[in-house]
Amino acid sequence: MRGLPRISITRACPLWRALFMACYVAASGCGGGPSDEVEGLWKQAETTLNQAVQDSDFLRAAALYQQILDRGFVHGDLFFQQGNAYTHAGRKGRAIAAYRQAERYLPRDPYLAANLDLLSGEALARQVWPLWETVIPWQNWLAYHEKFHLAFGLAALACLAAVVATVWPRRGLRWVARASLAVLLLLSVSIGYDVYRYEYRVSGVIVDSQVEARKGNAESFAPAFTRPLPEGTEFMLLEKRNSWLFAEFPGGQQGWLPEEAVVLF
Repeated sequence: MRGLPRISITRACPLWRALFMACYVAASGCGGGPSDEVEGLWKQAETTLNQAVQDSDFLRAAALYQQILDRGFVHGDLFFQQGNAYTHAGRKGRAIAAYRQAERYLPRDPYLAANLDLLSGEALARQVWPLWETVIPWQNWLAYHEKFHLAFGLAALACLAAVVATVWPRRGLRWVARASLAVLLLLSVSIGYDVYRYEYRVSGVIVDSQVEARKGNAESFAPAFTRPLPEGTEFMLLEKRNSWLFAEFPGGQQGWLPEEAVVLF
């Protein structure tokens, strides 16, 4: 199964690459931008992916993208291209895991959505757990970092409107301040939920072809379901005991999985 082709912005568009690097430096402050080592790995990964022919070539590209991520340099395009590499290599479960992490930074990317659609089927269920993710219209439409930027802008707008209203009283200005604060409050709750689901909640994907979920944390326990779970099945981690993971699947079913058969993120 192959993902939709997409040229990385860092290879095809030098201007976009420069803009991205500038934004990264601005966001990271005195920490600076990516090191020469990271830039070199990124170029190497792109070259390897674009020239890949065999599964081993695609897996080598995926490993290079992982080296960048392990160095603390995170961007949605890295996860997206890693997902493409795994998709071309036929590693469906690992591709889904990479694409799901890319969704945090590229929630409206049509290529990302199309590639996930290519992997759809019995194994893939959209991982939506609480009702909150479907009730709040922007919960899965705005990226994690975009919500912080919007919250900062709303706070600045509310403060400015309130200050101006004290010297130039106008009902419209007071309305702007109150409306901005109301949206900011709702957005703050949305951000708080993102912090929970991305920083404290652990998700996972099955990466083996067929995995038997058990009723307990050992092979001796009976199967939890009538048939094995296929590669690409998504879950939320509830508990870990030794090398076994207690997982909850979309729909509320629960079972124990061997740790070596999954990838967590």
